[in-house]
Amino acid sequence: MRDRHLRALAVFFLALVASSLQCLAADKKATAGPKGGKLLESIGAHAEFVIGKDNRVAIIFYDENLKSVPVSGQIVSVYAEPKTGKISLTMEKKDGALVSKEPLPKPGFFDEYQITVQIKAAEESKTESFKVRFDLDVCGKCKLQEYACICRR
Repeated sequence: MRDRHLRALAVFFLALVASSLQCLAADKKATAGPKGGKLLESIGAHAEFVIGKDNRVAIIFYDENLKSVPVSGQIVSVYAEPKTGKISLTMEKKDGALVSKEPLPKPGFFDEYQITVQIKAAEESKTESFKVRFDLDVCGKCKLQEYACICRR
């Protein structure tokens, strides 16, 4: 009988801790990247996803203080998924960042699509995936492009 009560108490305690951690994570304020892009927080790297004026993707890496660091051993894959089909973008080193050789496909009118960014901080690291919605409209509240919006509407 005592074991059952201890087990129930342990389960309750673990549920309480998990709930508290979820609340803390939800309260964490989203911040924009230094270049106005979407910050991709991964275990081994801090990266910013930026769509340039020419619709090319740039991935910029940062240290813990959001100071730019050159690309060293990070492995990045970027996939655009418009209605016409999934496209893999070729990334190349340029000015300390990884930049796509080709621009993102232009969406149709009122047509958005998903972009998947996969990052490995190093060869032996686990791959982490991030989903970004391709939407270049400007948010009326935070004034960032919608793909990088930090309002959490």
